[in-house]
Amino acid sequence: MNLDQLQRAVFDVVRQPLTEDERMREHTLDGRSTKAIAEEIVKPNDRLTSVERLEIYNRVYWFGFSLRLPTTFPDCARSLGRKLLTKFFSAT
Repeated sequence: MNLDQLQRAVFDVVRQPLTEDERMREHTLDGRSTKAIAEEIVKPNDRLTSVERLEIYNRVYWFGFSLRLPTTFPDCARSLGRKLLTKFFSAT
């Protein structure tokens, strides 16, 4: 796997919406196992599994996304409220 393929694989998993309890999904929206993908592209360390390491990036991506929504779409944020706006944009 070259660098471009690695970056695309990581981004494909990271941009998957979080579950209701703000965790990484067990399967991507197209049905692939996130555990299998993580084990293929991320090396575990002495404290975290491949899945746990990738989940950190998945959560940071979505938390950052939801924090930027109100400033990017202020009228929608005022109309819908922050919580509903985030739910609307992350709906699957």
